[in-house]
Amino acid sequence: MKLKIIPTSSPNFDASPINARFALIHYTACDLETTLKIFADPQKRVSCHYLISVAGDIYEPVGQKNGKFLRAWHAGRGFLPGGKEVVNLNESCIGIELENTNGNIFSYEEKQYKALFQLAEKIITDFPDLNSPDRWFGHEHFCGYRGKCDPGHLFNWERFFFNVFGPGHNQIRKPVLSGKALPVLRKLYETTAISGSPTAQMLLSSLTETLLGVRHADS
Repeated sequence: MKLKIIPTSSPNFDASPINARFALIHYTACDLETTLKIFADPQKRVSCHYLISVAGDIYEPVGQKNGKFLRAWHAGRGFLPGGKEVVNLNESCIGIELENTNGNIFSYEEKQYKALFQLAEKIITDFPDLNSPDRWFGHEHFCGYRGKCDPGHLFNWERFFFNVFGPGHNQIRKPVLSGKALPVLRKLYETTAISGSPTAQMLLSSLTETLLGVRHADS
């Protein structure tokens, strides 16, 4: 079955192609409608290459030109495996966003996983350099030191690697946020009167990043 991808226009990208060496998985920290509005707003200066909704639909805010991905704005400064600091990871990373308020306390949907597996297989077919588990990471694994903690505790990396690369190809991807913070975040979300609003969702994500940032500052 041919993979259905829905083009969506975002002004937040650079026209120059990237050298796709890695793929980064994120969570959106808000619902689909809000995410698409953010990506369409030039003042927000954020985007991604693919966005997978809870229904399993795949959107493409930033596409390709002449067989190469254009530079989406999803990663920024970070560290490559081995410890080398890179000022702009966007130059080497494909960005995949999963619709989820906070993947450290809310599960991902089955339809999202299935869509992600299919999408990853397509990316690998089109870009053979990414045909290895050691090319796939979470945003947190490159940028956790500055508070990024997605896709988080509830993203099943073992299942991802098994379905995309087969048995025996697992890589360790540990969440960077301390498990001790999870009950606090969950309780906060459950007791917030406006917990269903996009503003509250993004505040929860911001608090999660703040907790992680404080942890790194004290370490």
